[in-house]
Amino acid sequence: MDGIAVNALTPIEPELVRILHTYHAHRRVDPEMVRGFFEAYAADWQLDLPIWDHKIYRPRPALTEGEGDFVRFRKWYAQFYSQPTNP
Repeated sequence: MDGIAVNALTPIEPELVRILHTYHAHRRVDPEMVRGFFEAYAADWQLDLPIWDHKIYRPRPALTEGEGDFVRFRKWYAQFYSQPTNP
């Protein structure tokens, strides 16, 4: 599908984040294709919610092959925390 996706996560309060997903499909994309994409996308999100609701911080997470940059990303992202994480 030809378009642009913008995802924004905004901390609201401790343990609460507002997630906004905005998609702009090119006008040449068939509207039925866009509708089908969003229906599948919304259904996929529903599958992720139970996982996100039970996430916990692990100082040394078990990683699989291909997730090597995850630790580097966590170190970079830590600069945006309002308080240090407590394992």
